Amino acid sequence: MKEPSWHSMSLKSLFSELSTKDSGLTEKAANARLANYGKNQIEEIKKDPWYMMLLGQFNNLPIILLIAAAAISFALGMTVDEKKIIDGIAITVAILLAVFFSFFQEYKAERALEALKKLMVPRSVVLRGGKEVSIDSRFIVPGDILVLEEGSRVAADVRLIEAVNIASDQSTLTGESRPSAKDACTVPSKKVLSEQNNMLFAGTVIVRGHGLGVVVRTGMHTEFGKIVGYVTEKKPKETTLQKSLADLAKNLGYAGIILAALFFAIGIFRGETAANMFIVAVALAVAVIPEGLPTVLAITLAIGVQKMAKKNAIVRKMPAVETLGSATVICTDKTGTITKNKMQVQQIILADRTYSIGYGKLSPSAAKRDKVLAKALEIMALCNNAMVVREEGKETVSGDPTETALLSAVGSCSVNARRMRSGHRLVGEVPFDSGRKMMSSVRLFGKKRIALVKGAPEKIISKCSKMLDSKGEQRLTQVKKRMLNMDSQMLGEDGMRVLALAYRQVPKLSKHTASNTEKSLVFVGLVAMEDPPREEVPEAISLCRSAGIRVVMITGDSLQTAKAIASKVGLFEKGSMVVDGSELKSMDDTELDSILYSTTVFARVTPEQKYRIVRAFMRQGEIVAVTGDGVNDAPAIKKAHIGVAMGVVGTDVTSEVSDIVLTDDNFSSIVNAVKYGRTIFNNIKSFVRYQISTNVAAISLMFAAPALSLPLPLLPLQLLWINIMIDGPPALALGAEPPSKDEMKRPPRDQKKPFIGRNLVLSITSLGLLMASIGLVVFVFYLSYSPERAFTVVFTLFVFLQLFNALNCRSATESIFSRFFANPYVFLAILVSLLLHLAIVYYAPLQEVFKTVPLVPGDFAIIIAAALLVIVFEEIKKKIMPFTTAY
Repeated sequence: MKEPSWHSMSLKSLFSELSTKDSGLTEKAANARLANYGKNQIEEIKKDPWYMMLLGQFNNLPIILLIAAAAISFALGMTVDEKKIIDGIAITVAILLAVFFSFFQEYKAERALEALKKLMVPRSVVLRGGKEVSIDSRFIVPGDILVLEEGSRVAADVRLIEAVNIASDQSTLTGESRPSAKDACTVPSKKVLSEQNNMLFAGTVIVRGHGLGVVVRTGMHTEFGKIVGYVTEKKPKETTLQKSLADLAKNLGYAGIILAALFFAIGIFRGETAANMFIVAVALAVAVIPEGLPTVLAITLAIGVQKMAKKNAIVRKMPAVETLGSATVICTDKTGTITKNKMQVQQIILADRTYSIGYGKLSPSAAKRDKVLAKALEIMALCNNAMVVREEGKETVSGDPTETALLSAVGSCSVNARRMRSGHRLVGEVPFDSGRKMMSSVRLFGKKRIALVKGAPEKIISKCSKMLDSKGEQRLTQVKKRMLNMDSQMLGEDGMRVLALAYRQVPKLSKHTASNTEKSLVFVGLVAMEDPPREEVPEAISLCRSAGIRVVMITGDSLQTAKAIASKVGLFEKGSMVVDGSELKSMDDTELDSILYSTTVFARVTPEQKYRIVRAFMRQGEIVAVTGDGVNDAPAIKKAHIGVAMGVVGTDVTSEVSDIVLTDDNFSSIVNAVKYGRTIFNNIKSFVRYQISTNVAAISLMFAAPALSLPLPLLPLQLLWINIMIDGPPALALGAEPPSKDEMKRPPRDQKKPFIGRNLVLSITSLGLLMASIGLVVFVFYLSYSPERAFTVVFTLFVFLQLFNALNCRSATESIFSRFFANPYVFLAILVSLLLHLAIVYYAPLQEVFKTVPLVPGDFAIIIAAALLVIVFEEIKKKIMPFTTAY
């Protein structure tokens, strides 16, 4: 059946075709359609099933080498020595353990990241039974009436039925570089997609205006859904860190093969059989290659990202995790980030009296007694795009924080804003913009058209010729204008946000503009609002200072308000500068650079200026994080190294270009995200240090013994056991290490430095050689003292050395005793590894496989004492040579 031409139908035909009306669907009708049409979501490209992920684990160099070793063992067992079959079975078990362990980690990481996607569920406001209701966007159905606001991402294909100055960015769909103006009109059926200017399409963003639209297509039936059906999913791009570790694993792989070949040649030269030396060489190569590194990295990132999500920071783009640890400057908004974003009207200042409205101090009957107050409340309600929305059974005010504060204040005076709006129909609007700093709504009052205006006091007062007092409209003198501006300035210095209210009667016009509407106004009053700072922000700013991170406030608020809030949170200090947008406008780049580091607050800035400030910091080589919530913040957020969007009041387009979304819009959550970003990076270095130092120890021990004419201290199966079962769990546990106490007392990481620097190489080498030396000394001692136990002792000692080294690697700088029980997973991994090893030493069937003998308590005393030397060595190094621990 051919789809109707939605853009060319009359509204009457449209409503008839969709069986809906301007008050929206009922809940019953919406549920029935949901069952019929399905959820409004884009079907994800099918991913490889779990068994393909499992099979993919075999496409791995160490596993391929082990399979070859197992095949040779089975072949030798069937032809030369039956005992080799046991080796073949053991190697096969080792292969299966390695494969399933890697699969489990990868599967868990995949599930963890999938769970994060579910944390962000888009919502939309629809009319259901005549009431505005906020719902999960997946439950939108054809026929729903969608309430459309500036900054929101359109959730479905929509035909406009009411539009006020709407424009949408549909570049993702049509490739248009400029926003497309929209209107509630009828368009000829032959018009192509880009010319259907009465339609809004799923996935596009409303960059200006507001209105209503009826949903005509959902899910895969939308224009966006049709395109998705033709494309395939691309694999996510590797991060710098992932590439560094992949290169490291590849280089170690080459080194492992070269060393294994050398070891094989040495064995043949000494008269060993080729078959035996091949198996030993393969085990040695597997010991050198850190095959678990990419998998442990994936699970560590997933664990870290989940922890950040619990701290209200959802990571959208993985490279941000790496960059966070390097952040040197945070450019932050004021409203909702530094402050609580709970703007509340405190005072209404009229011509001849002032009302205190905060905390319920204003009597609900005051508006009935005072006509000037009633007019002020009328402007606050009608020159306002905020909405009263029913969500989860409760009525809440939704929209811009300033406008929601005004609407809440109107409600606290027992004035029904919804009834007032329905009684005075909207016939025109001049939207707010950052240049004019005001907005106007033109509404019908009987046969009259009244423009209701609100905005920045200095802008509105300059356009007023009269003022309203208890006696009516009076001439507004220059003296009175100066007094009003002084009142506004004093309130701003106290940290208040001040708006001026005005009105005028306007003639019937085809289009209302700033020039024909916002002039010869009648001044009504000032409204003072307060958005108090969050209690935790001063401490967070102090933490940033100790961590070497500069915090700069960039706000559109007035200079006085910004300075007052900055002073309250400890951001503005003696000697700091506050620069206004007008001053910034007259500066060239050289002048801006010269005041960049002495300025802590930029006030009254435009979006272009915010972008310019961010670019200036980046030009100086800083790693910049930027916060924002509006459409206009998107350029600066996209430009920054780390873009942080506000998840509560932020717009969809801001979230789309961001790297991180804060679910509580709180500045302290940014600081927490930086701390966890640093911690994740440190944890990755910890398990790299742990795994490679163990590999260095194994290869050094295996090469040193033949060089000293000693037998091989470790058998192939013992090497595999250490590499697979002892190496993996502690490495994974190190990825869960919590932040250290001094994490935010260190300067940011220099991104230009290599991932593995000189100190880390020296640490890995020294630890590896120390463990090999300890193992060699104990092996030599036991060969002369108790040869039958020598091999089991050195095998067990190597396990203890490795597990004790895991304790060393928990922190590069802190003693292991400073926060001994901070990470219980490390001890759990050690306990499990030790129990499994004891089974090998004392359980007869496993003794046969691993060629072990029972040990006595005295043996364990020597093993533990020898293994403790690695802890003593590392503790002394941290104490007397702390400069060597900066990795």
